[in-house]
Amino acid sequence: MQLPIDATKAPFRAKYLDETRVLSPWFEFGRHHNGRVDIADESGDIFTGVLPEHAELIIKARDEFLRVIYDAMALT
Repeated sequence: MQLPIDATKAPFRAKYLDETRVLSPWFEFGRHHNGRVDIADESGDIFTGVLPEHAELIIKARDEFLRVIYDAMALT
């Protein structure tokens, strides 16, 4: 799916929104020798050198943001 997303065409399947870079899920990817981690999506790094406890908070916040978007788009 390309931006902008036309909400008049909702509902959408989650997999199509996931393919949109701005709405793709984030995950911990990579650990540095100092214990810090990177956060990435399927296309590459979003944040690098994050404390693990901050990475967990950031990813949880991102997941909640996506849940709200998906709910608003009445996904099927």
